[in-house]
Amino acid sequence: MVEGAYTRGRASRKDEGMNSLWPVVRRSAGVAPLYRRPSPWRRWGVLAMTAAGGLGVVACGGGDKGAKASDWVQTDGASGRINLDDVHEAYGKSFEDGKFQIEKFTQRVNEIYEGDHLVVIESKLVGDRADVSGWEDLDGDKQVKEGVDDQLFTISQEMKDNGGYSSRGYGANSYYHHGPSLVNGFLTAWLISSMFNGGRTVYYTPPIMYDSVHNYRNGYRSSPSYNSQKDRNRTYGSSVSTRFGSDATAKPVSPARSSYQSRQVSSGGFKSSGSTGRSISSGGKSAPISGGSRSGGTSSGGKSGGASSGGVSGGGGLMAL
Repeated sequence: MVEGAYTRGRASRKDEGMNSLWPVVRRSAGVAPLYRRPSPWRRWGVLAMTAAGGLGVVACGGGDKGAKASDWVQTDGASGRINLDDVHEAYGKSFEDGKFQIEKFTQRVNEIYEGDHLVVIESKLVGDRADVSGWEDLDGDKQVKEGVDDQLFTISQEMKDNGGYSSRGYGANSYYHHGPSLVNGFLTAWLISSMFNGGRTVYYTPPIMYDSVHNYRNGYRSSPSYNSQKDRNRTYGSSVSTRFGSDATAKPVSPARSSYQSRQVSSGGFKSSGSTGRSISSGGKSAPISGGSRSGGTSSGGKSGGASSGGVSGGGGLMAL
């Protein structure tokens, strides 16, 4: 750099008919000016284009945000839709090695589901049957709370040898009913009753299993197996309208789900959601933000257990698996 090439001061610019404070590049031998002041017309043009561009960014940003929110509430995970054929099949395959493999079933359900939160399993003895239900833990507290979490399905198992089991959906899945199906073997009642040792009448996914399945699912969703499951979900979704009617995927979500969606949209929390698929909802629209009601089935009552009681109520203590 030529010493003294840049100076700051008042430079006479008679050729433009005006004086201003501008950096001046002095011409030295063989050195051309590095800066030339733009004309007033060019400066006004740049300012106008910058302002117009800023308004365009704001307008596009606002529109994009609205589109993303409306798209998100229609995804399977945001609406609580799940491939219940695979859930029904997974339940039957969980009877092995001399007992009902509740952890295997819990893990498989969470492989199938595409929502952001873990699906907690609740089992209740109801007269001559056991109701095994899946709830998405919308508030992430490792418990089941009616009115806060969303019930996705219930599988009703007859408590007798060779007893059959049937499945039904709730909320956005309330179109679904399957059964009865039979479990291979004649010790069905004895195997399922292992969840209710010690006189317990209710079982919930215990926190230690919750954490284990949650960690497993995080890795699973980065694997080719998850892509294969999403393909299965798409196949299931394409059959829903034919099997259950054209309005099957227009079932309203539960009030708990509706409140969750509204909170996520208003807070912007939906932007960090991993729910993007519409494998099941592609056949129609649900009515998410406006709310809905649960249909059919047996109410689970208020929630207890979970983290506070080690996942089991009605008998206390952790269930031996």
